[in-house]
Amino acid sequence: HWRSQVGNVPSRRVAWACGFTFGSTVPRLLLERGVALDAWTGWLLPSDDGTPRTRWLEPVMLRGERVVLRPLVESDASRVQEACADERTGRWLAALGPGYSLEQAREYIASRVVQQSVGATVTWAVADPDSDDLLGNISVMDLAGLDPTSGEIGYWTHPAARGRGAMTEACRLVVTHAFASVTSGGLGLRRLQLAAAAGNTASLHVARHAGFAEYGRARAAEPLGDGTFDDVVWLDQLAAPSA
Repeated sequence: HWRSQVGNVPSRRVAWACGFTFGSTVPRLLLERGVALDAWTGWLLPSDDGTPRTRWLEPVMLRGERVVLRPLVESDASRVQEACADERTGRWLAALGPGYSLEQAREYIASRVVQQSVGATVTWAVADPDSDDLLGNISVMDLAGLDPTSGEIGYWTHPAARGRGAMTEACRLVVTHAFASVTSGGLGLRRLQLAAAAGNTASLHVARHAGFAEYGRARAAEPLGDGTFDDVVWLDQLAAPSA
């Protein structure tokens, strides 16, 4: 068995490289100098061959004119909290719930490493190229299912960065990276999809300007932060055929 304090990425990388299967995060499992710490866990069976069981997805640096996409880091927590506690963000992302806290932001950042280490999701901080302030968050998700060549994009923007074209450029950068071959450093996907509430015109604007086209709607399927429901608009795009 393997266990390590949440956030100890070097230890998790060693366990991954040795072929451990990762388990759940266990609250207060470890005790260090009298302090109870949450722990990552995993196991290795005698029948395992000692090689990685999943692809570890890396949020490689992507550069544009308005933004730089980089890994989320602990110092981004305050900006994540500000964005996710924002009333407008909470309206469209009801799962965040009211009163999003700094601790929740820290937990979210730590969870990105977990998701990347099992090949499920890759997440970038959308950052200002000069100040490095976090402007938003963008992910490619659902990569560990039955079809690992198809993923879903999700994003949100910090209130101070809205209306600047930052997320539109970030989405274009991620789409290009997602469709690039694995041998060239990309994700090697053939299809991407994206969902947004019909009333979330800003999110739909980003999607359409990044090349996504609507293919369907689910009526009254999206719960909103105020307790009402909106239609979900589904959009997708396919990788260009290989030459």
